[in-house]
Amino acid sequence: MGSSEVSIIPGLQKEEKAAVERRRLHVLKALKKLRIEADEAPVVAVLGSGGGLRAHIACLGVLSEMKEQGLLDAVTYLAGVSGSTWAISSLYTNDGDMEALEADLKHRFTRQEWDLAKSLQKTIQAARSENYSLTDFWAYMVISKQTRELPESHLSNMKKPVEEGTLPYPIFAAIDNDLQPSWQEARAPETWFEFTPHHAGFPALGAFVSITHFGSKFKKGRLVRTHPERDLTFLRGLWGSALGNTEVIREYIFDQLRNLTLKGLWRRAVANAKSIGHLIFV
Repeated sequence: MGSSEVSIIPGLQKEEKAAVERRRLHVLKALKKLRIEADEAPVVAVLGSGGGLRAHIACLGVLSEMKEQGLLDAVTYLAGVSGSTWAISSLYTNDGDMEALEADLKHRFTRQEWDLAKSLQKTIQAARSENYSLTDFWAYMVISKQTRELPESHLSNMKKPVEEGTLPYPIFAAIDNDLQPSWQEARAPETWFEFTPHHAGFPALGAFVSITHFGSKFKKGRLVRTHPERDLTFLRGLWGSALGNTEVIREYIFDQLRNLTLKGLWRRAVANAKSIGHLIFV
């Protein structure tokens, strides 16, 4: 369990510093394999852009080729937003095994089914929580349909390989659209919200909470009510900020529901027509 208070940290957290320090040894070994001599390990960061499912698959392709060429082992940080976060989180849930990740990706997208029943069950479970929001519906009913998976692991599960330095330090970013109006207009870096296997918070404010307490209730900087750590499916919905405006998301969801309803009515009409045709034929 992490700290039960909101921490004001103007720089890097101690956990991140320790993980990056351990990562240096792996980076130096990787550089040596690439025949690059270095006295100190450089800090190399790979940043993935957004773009939903296209960004998800494109980022996985880049990471796969980097792994193949031995370049991924020389990376200190992996960071992304929207679809790239889906790709990066998949890398860590597969413990960095790119072959297993690619096989899973092919399996998911070869079959055309979407597990609507499971997604609906997760949505209903989330609706019973006092923390329920539009993001839950977005994550379990929209993002899960796009990615065809419902990862139930957590960011805190990524700590071991990160702290050992065997994988780059991951930073997942999301846009907060409910900040001060001046920040919204400027679209400055202050509008970003960061997630790591250790903390979640606003870099601009230097305010962070333990990732295991993200979603819990705090008052005057102290934990007053604990809620379970949010799973990766929910976080993917939160990170998938291509539609960062609540009204746009709501309109998108309603359009999707209308399409589902129309498809259902059409199937029913076709079924009825077939039944009538059968009766006439008989």
